[in-house]
Amino acid sequence: MEKLLPEGALRYLSGVATLYDGHLQMVHPDRVVDAAGFARLPLIDPVYALTEGIYPNQLGKAIELALDRLPELPEWQDAAWRERNAFPGFAEPCAKCIGRQARTI
Repeated sequence: MEKLLPEGALRYLSGVATLYDGHLQMVHPDRVVDAAGFARLPLIDPVYALTEGIYPNQLGKAIELALDRLPELPEWQDAAWRERNAFPGFAEPCAKCIGRQARTI
């Protein structure tokens, strides 16, 4: 505990905060980081309901790998309609929903 939360050091916590007996508490923080770690955190950190034994960091890595391998798919929608309605291709919204730039192969 002293290594994770050294006395006098600034730490940033993230996780689910709940009310218990009228007090806000975070029983098990998802992340505990210093200022340098905080700067590396993603701007958006989606939360998914997971099956027992699968952890958020495992799912995040799997999603990143899948997005890295996402091919540029042929567009089925009329190009003029997409342009007129400002609809992106397939990869861009997939990447945006997890908070990163699209990278297609």
